[in-house]
Amino acid sequence: MMAAIQRLDHSTSEAADVEGCLEVIAEAFAPMHSTPMYLEDPAAQAHAFWRTMAREILYGLQPSPHHPPLYVIPASHSYSAHLQEPATASCPGDKGSGVNGQAASAQRLPEPQPPQQPQPTHREQRSQPQPPLPSQPPPSSQQPQQPPPQQQQQQSLPAAAALAYLWRPDVGEFHMPATEAMLRREALADWEACGELWHQLLLETYERHGEFINVDFIGVRPRLAGGGHGRALLAAILADADAAGRAVFLAACGPANAAWYERHGFVLQHHYTCSLPGVPGHADLRFQVRPPRPAGAHGGGTERV
Repeated sequence: MMAAIQRLDHSTSEAADVEGCLEVIAEAFAPMHSTPMYLEDPAAQAHAFWRTMAREILYGLQPSPHHPPLYVIPASHSYSAHLQEPATASCPGDKGSGVNGQAASAQRLPEPQPPQQPQPTHREQRSQPQPPLPSQPPPSSQQPQQPPPQQQQQQSLPAAAALAYLWRPDVGEFHMPATEAMLRREALADWEACGELWHQLLLETYERHGEFINVDFIGVRPRLAGGGHGRALLAAILADADAAGRAVFLAACGPANAAWYERHGFVLQHHYTCSLPGVPGHADLRFQVRPPRPAGAHGGGTERV
């Protein structure tokens, strides 16, 4: 059964729908092997780190009415909710300042890891003082019991979400001050170096293929991993690319992710690795490009992600 893919434009969609996508990306990416390399306290900071990164990237984009950047599988269309597998993310990478980011793609199929808890623009959410709530009547036995707000939010999250958009030089360099403020000091130099490399590879891809689709994240909710949601999102992105004769660029984390993308027509462009003395975690990014091809020719790959 094929998952139903929806498209959202962050400039016109309901804020709650957009935030739900960011939440799913954060859930999926927090366990990435690069997270502890970048954060002093990954257990406490990982979720906010990835969510902030995805938000800063998304809201740094110029809206495109021809290519809404969010691909979404709603929770109501999930067909494998019974699965209890570790999270898988498609297309990730690690972003540095001035680059478009982790190609989770979801941009992500991370290497299998125990489910820890899970990935950027100028918009930061700040807590605002709340007005006092009006007095409420005592609960009635005739009123249905509602789950707590946090549980309601979790139930309404999408099953999976991807951030993929048209890239060309005038998109510019991404600035992620809120994300960078969370970085451990030892990781700043690598973050900058990776960002510069990332942007250079984007420019090279544009020089070869013209405007292309850049995949930053493909994230699947951990409890739904293995149900084919990541594959469905990638198929939708590739179909859009093929319909317009465009290339697709992403950064896969680790050899398992890279091999999966290779089976879908991606070719290695550059392999980047980094580890820091005395610091846990490491970065392992395989920057990959899928050249333009005719519609209907993307085939391959039967894994359920």
